[in-house]
Amino acid sequence: MVTMKGQLTGLRSLIFRPQWGYWGDEETLCIFDSEAQEMRNAYVSFIAGLPPLRNLSISGTGELLDMEPILLKHEHTLRSLAIHEFERDCAYQTGNKTRTRPTMGVEELRHLKSAVPNVDSLTLDLHREHGHWPTETLNVLSTFDNLIDLTVHINLEDPTRMTHADPCWAGPDSCMLPRLMEPRIDLGAAHFIFRNLRQRQHERRLQYFRLVAGDYARREGGGMRFSPYDPDKPVMYRCRVEGNGTEFCMGPRGFIDVEAEDWYNYLRDDD
Repeated sequence: MVTMKGQLTGLRSLIFRPQWGYWGDEETLCIFDSEAQEMRNAYVSFIAGLPPLRNLSISGTGELLDMEPILLKHEHTLRSLAIHEFERDCAYQTGNKTRTRPTMGVEELRHLKSAVPNVDSLTLDLHREHGHWPTETLNVLSTFDNLIDLTVHINLEDPTRMTHADPCWAGPDSCMLPRLMEPRIDLGAAHFIFRNLRQRQHERRLQYFRLVAGDYARREGGGMRFSPYDPDKPVMYRCRVEGNGTEFCMGPRGFIDVEAEDWYNYLRDDD
């Protein structure tokens, strides 16, 4: 990175991805010692030292980078921003089964909104607790008035609730898997969140929405990583606004038209 610094004067887009592993999938940086922190600091310095970017995607760093220098450098030009970590990589690699990927909280999202006001395409991971949707953070995202395209990654698994895989031919420890996070992701949930975001948005500019659970399509061109003992796979639901203004969503089990009367109130959090 040091040798490239100052030579990329025409660069407008950067995709910062994890390194390739032996089996052809990405390997997240799941090391958290001082040397790894120096490496992450070097990433920040490199990205902040680039010419003003229009599109930036960061993934596989294991923990959130210090975004402040990056946002200060690219705040006026940035239109597309993606910050994404795979759901369970570091839990497996560190041996800490309850470890969850780093996510931005409410205050960090509010700061992000003010720091990059021109962003119209955003990809982020949102944390949620068992039994609840990430309502508060979704409400903050609805205040991004220029947002046209939004991708939200949420937990497929709940590492605080384990179950025994059946069948399992490995050792006892390897047979324990996290239960699925509740409430489950389905087409109705994707529709409800899409509609709620648009209704809360000041000018309803949001046109495209993707709701992702689990490490969906983690390899370039597709591919998923999941346990051979777990029948529940990562999933993505896609929503968009049609040319006639109709809201439309589709997923693995079909599609639904959101012009119909809103019957998704059962998806709301009790609190």
